[in-house]
Amino acid sequence: MYTYALKKQNFELVYFDAFAGTGSIDIGPSNSDEAQADLLADVEDVGPIIDGSAKRALKVERPFDKYIFVEANRSKATELNGLRGEFPELAHRIFVRQGDANAELIAFCRNTNWRRTRAVVFLDPFGSQTGWDTVCEIARTKAIDLWYLFPSMLCVYRQISREGKLSPDKEASIKWLIGTDDWRAEWIATEKQEDLFGNVRSVSEKQVSVDEVTKYMIHRMRAEFKGGVLDSWLPLGPKGRHWYSLIFAWGNPSGKASALTTSLATHVMRRS
Repeated sequence: MYTYALKKQNFELVYFDAFAGTGSIDIGPSNSDEAQADLLADVEDVGPIIDGSAKRALKVERPFDKYIFVEANRSKATELNGLRGEFPELAHRIFVRQGDANAELIAFCRNTNWRRTRAVVFLDPFGSQTGWDTVCEIARTKAIDLWYLFPSMLCVYRQISREGKLSPDKEASIKWLIGTDDWRAEWIATEKQEDLFGNVRSVSEKQVSVDEVTKYMIHRMRAEFKGGVLDSWLPLGPKGRHWYSLIFAWGNPSGKASALTTSLATHVMRRS
């Protein structure tokens, strides 16, 4: 959809996959990561091996001008390099970088000529690997459309107990993801209670849902992305559970770009 929509525009169009894996995903019974196997159990592809996001991007009918695939694991990055052999006609457009997704994304944002370039960035971390500063750096380009599989339940909601308690490490992890501590006032209710002997103690309770965590993140992102952030999101997870929220944001503030981007993103969400 992107490559066709922008085919008449004089931009270099880049697809950036920050957690590219190997290009394929093992969803068979031999997969040692049971959580990931469960997460992908309902994918429609037949067989234990399905195409990952990198390979799917390379298969689009009208290709991107450049593909940047980032993978922290060295052996997986080596497998990614093998995609040049599978797609020889696109070999010169494929760039594989073995390294930290945040560092690679920030370097890409800062070192690209955005007057001549537009990009689609796909962030699908399995956990809390994506920092808020990275999201802000993407927004500052005003030229990137971001698809972010935000770990709303896995790395935010379930880190807070029913009693509104969490360890310093978990609190720091949430701040890393969303860039602030202000959520505490909204998500944790605290009241004073007096027992029969007149002793007063503070009692806390979690008062947030996974949907509300997602809305909070969208609100945070909307302050950074001058184009906008889609109000709707796609809840994803195994067996209908809401583990992740697929959020879409765009940086270009022009009205024409916003109208086109919103239309494309809404259609993608509905198709999914």
